[in-house]
Amino acid sequence: MNNFHLQGFFSKVDSTDYFFRFSTTGVGKYDLWSGKEMGLNDIVRSIPTVAEYPPIANYVMPDSAQSLVSSWNCSPDIISVANIRNRYRYLDSNGDYYYHADNTTAGDVAKSSSRGPSRAGVIKPDIAAAGEMSLSSAPLFVVTDPAYAPSLDAGSYHMRNNGTSMASPVVAGIAALYLERCPNSSIDEFKADLFGTAYSDNFTGSTPNNRVGYGKINAFDLVVEKNGNLKILGDTAICQMPVSLFSNIPLNNYHWSNGSTNANAIIPQPDTVFLYGNDLQGCKIYSDTVIVIQGSPLENPTITYDGTVLTSSEAPNYQWYKNDSPISGATLQTFTPTSIAYYSVATQGPDNCKSFSNAFHWTVSISEEEGFSNLKIYPNPTHSILTVEGSHLSRVEVLSPTGQSLYDKTVQGNQHKVDVRSLARGLYYIRIQTKENIEIFSFFKD
Repeated sequence: MNNFHLQGFFSKVDSTDYFFRFSTTGVGKYDLWSGKEMGLNDIVRSIPTVAEYPPIANYVMPDSAQSLVSSWNCSPDIISVANIRNRYRYLDSNGDYYYHADNTTAGDVAKSSSRGPSRAGVIKPDIAAAGEMSLSSAPLFVVTDPAYAPSLDAGSYHMRNNGTSMASPVVAGIAALYLERCPNSSIDEFKADLFGTAYSDNFTGSTPNNRVGYGKINAFDLVVEKNGNLKILGDTAICQMPVSLFSNIPLNNYHWSNGSTNANAIIPQPDTVFLYGNDLQGCKIYSDTVIVIQGSPLENPTITYDGTVLTSSEAPNYQWYKNDSPISGATLQTFTPTSIAYYSVATQGPDNCKSFSNAFHWTVSISEEEGFSNLKIYPNPTHSILTVEGSHLSRVEVLSPTGQSLYDKTVQGNQHKVDVRSLARGLYYIRIQTKENIEIFSFFKD
């Protein structure tokens, strides 16, 4: 489809007899601006009836929602700025208060601020900034000319200016500060940070909208918010080994306070640690400091087994493991196994140092109820010899209360005798394997 640029200017148009008409044929769209702000004609919205003027049947009322229509301004890669009233009044160099012709409240959107959306449906404007009733450095010829006194502030060095012509440079300057800090940023990354740090208030209403875009610009948060993204992770108490610290996001370069330039820092002794570097957008960012202390590891815990439940020696906190993997929710002093595996426990003190037990190899639960098994052990308690009886015996193993194997032998037949005279007095377990099953019994050495 071809694009055409047609400009027409009519002065003193007679809006009663309608001597002038703009007609189109075919399909397409065109843009039309009012000249009211320049003292010219406005767009007519109160039109005659068809009876009064038959050609009015073809009149198309303007789409007042699409009021920001310049082609370059509608691009998603262009930051369009809404104009906010900066102040309600100011004291001029004559000592008089200057008030704007309209009564827009400071902080509200100026009446002259254009609104979207764009023809392609892109939200416009993108952001809002102060522009209307702004005071900025005045040219020297203005400062020395008394005729400009109402336009100058009380000090005579700052001049009133208005509109998006003031609001847009505010955003451009803030963008320059952002890119100075984050030079590798793309337009999408800048927009994400710009919109993410913008704020809303009673004047903006719910954002985003086609009056203020994503809200009012927040220069401070936009420039410094990257700092909040860098955090130091890792243990902060030195226990048995030095701790390794690392960052939560990848950096192009790393500068640790201990001189390390690696992705992680090894801290062998108590220290106060911080990190800075450049992220993937090129932003120079800093972490908060992390204090690494010297911990006090607890004694390694021990596990006892009563035939059903594993019990850790006493400690402030517990975490049980199955085959060296933590068991979710297993944080009590006791744990009941449900499957054959190696079980261990870690205890943790107030400084987060962990101590680990030896692994306990759990096979099956103890079965001692009369009539439950055809296996028998006797006498129990015993002083010297423990007799094992059952069909198709294949292996007999004696275990300490902590799971240590004290006797392990492959056997055959229906009976086996175990000499326990070398064992100290106390509770033990005997693991009996047959062709059909594995069972564990407890016995007492007298």
